[in-house]
Amino acid sequence: MDINTSRFLISNEGTDYYVLTSSDQKMACLFVFDQNAADEFGGGGCGGVTGAPFLVGVELPGHKMALVRNDARISDYEAEGWKQIHENIFVGDS
Repeated sequence: MDINTSRFLISNEGTDYYVLTSSDQKMACLFVFDQNAADEFGGGGCGGVTGAPFLVGVELPGHKMALVRNDARISDYEAEGWKQIHENIFVGDS
């Protein structure tokens, strides 16, 4: 992974979301950090960049999140309990 591609996306309900990509743009990672426990790692995951709407999916106790393509439509996933908090981030309860 290329640390120079790391970027903050959004804060939502006390959680900070960050994304980074590989230098060849074939892999992406999504990481979250709890603002109230900044010294602890929250969670995250990586996945290959494909044509699928979901690039990276991560499930933590009580929380699931996904890094999605720019053209992913939340209306396709609301019935499954997802909500959109950023153009590229969907979240839900697990």
